[in-house]
Amino acid sequence: MNTRHVRIGFPLWMGILVGWMAATASAQDAYEPDDSSSMAKTIANQETQFRSIHVGGNVDWATFRIGVGGAQNVMMQATGDMQMWLIQGRTGAIVAYDAAEYAGDFPRIDVASLAPGTYFIQVQDWGNDEVIAAYELYAGWSEVLYEADLYEPD
Repeated sequence: MNTRHVRIGFPLWMGILVGWMAATASAQDAYEPDDSSSMAKTIANQETQFRSIHVGGNVDWATFRIGVGGAQNVMMQATGDMQMWLIQGRTGAIVAYDAAEYAGDFPRIDVASLAPGTYFIQVQDWGNDEVIAAYELYAGWSEVLYEADLYEPD
């Protein structure tokens, strides 16, 4: 008498495919949605965030706050064929802009100093029409310590 074992469920390749799809979905940009300044996610001083432009035309926004003493030696960079803006939060004024002009070039913004306040970083791919599966966004600055005037009020 022959016994036949019948497996119920997905074939092995389908299980691998489903696992891969789940891993891919969870590996998507953890900062989404961040498609406008009102949905911008915070980036801390000297933090690198791992993001993506998940659909063509997608724009990513990050925000950071400079304390009462201001900041010096401000630098931000994105890897990839990108455009990047530094925007003053209160006025919406563009403080700086850079773009990757050729393959292997990355946008980088260096600013000598920033006044206290909220700022935004806006990033999109060069043509604003392609997917960038993964890129890194970095922001760093030196805080200027605020020292109270010991003679106030005078």
